[in-house]
Amino acid sequence: MLVSKSLSQPHIVWEATWEYLTDDILYKKRRETGRPDMNLTIEQIKNIALTEIENHLLSNASRNGPTCQSQKILALTTAIAL
Repeated sequence: MLVSKSLSQPHIVWEATWEYLTDDILYKKRRETGRPDMNLTIEQIKNIALTEIENHLLSNASRNGPTCQSQKILALTTAIAL
């Protein structure tokens, strides 16, 4: 959706879907750290998810070369984080 420019209000989509997009982050962090009792705030979970999305987009941009579209997408993820 981000790449296809079909989002006119990405922050609204983020607020409606962030829970689905982040449902495994706490599990992954607990496994990575070996701390099964680890807890994260909702804000930390959201920031981790946005960082993962941004890294994925940057990875795609580096493979395809920087484009105006990839720069716009990165700006959107930054705007959502604010």
